[in-house]
Amino acid sequence: IVKKMGLVPNFVKGGGVSDGNVFFDKGIRTINLGDGTKFAHTNHEEASISEMIKLTNLVLSFSKSE
Repeated sequence: IVKKMGLVPNFVKGGGVSDGNVFFDKGIRTINLGDGTKFAHTNHEEASISEMIKLTNLVLSFSKSE
């Protein structure tokens, strides 16, 4: 699905409090979907509508896959 959409996964340890960080430290790759925000959890938080549309389409694709 990801390849069909022209997206490239990026396997990195992210900041924040995602449980995915715990799995990553143990060598387990997980999917942590980002929403395209910048400056998250600050007074200057920004959201990218185009990134949110990509995320929405990706989630919808997962729900339609067999």
